[in-house]
Amino acid sequence: MWSEWWNRFIASDPSLRRLRTAARVTLSVALAIAIMLPLLAWWGQPLPLAMIGAVVAINSSLGVNDPDRRQQQITNLLMPLPAAFALLLSILTAPWALPHSLLFLVVIFASTYIRRFGPRFFPLGMVAFMGYFFAMFLSRSCRSCPR
Repeated sequence: MWSEWWNRFIASDPSLRRLRTAARVTLSVALAIAIMLPLLAWWGQPLPLAMIGAVVAINSSLGVNDPDRRQQQITNLLMPLPAAFALLLSILTAPWALPHSLLFLVVIFASTYIRRFGPRFFPLGMVAFMGYFFAMFLSRSCRSCPR
């Protein structure tokens, strides 16, 4: 019975590529949350903000599709920059609803437009979008979060 299930499992993922990808994503998210939660608690910030780190970890694990290992490493090193920039823009414009929303449209356009410049820019645009979006979403939902 077990050999039949094992054969089906191997047939659905012969090189175990999906299993390795899922393990890599799961471990990167767990590591990001394990690092972010104590830091957020230490800084007195709402713990749901760790979701931003988890999203960046997911995009780093799944979205980086550069052709060689060196370029993948460079893209991974660049990932925090657009996320931090988008977070900063969202936080700075949060008190003003109209500029905040209009800037969100600009971020959406820019993060979609830069994808045309190659595989490196897809995950960079995605984390910029996600950074701005989660800052908007969490700033509204974390007002009642425990600190």
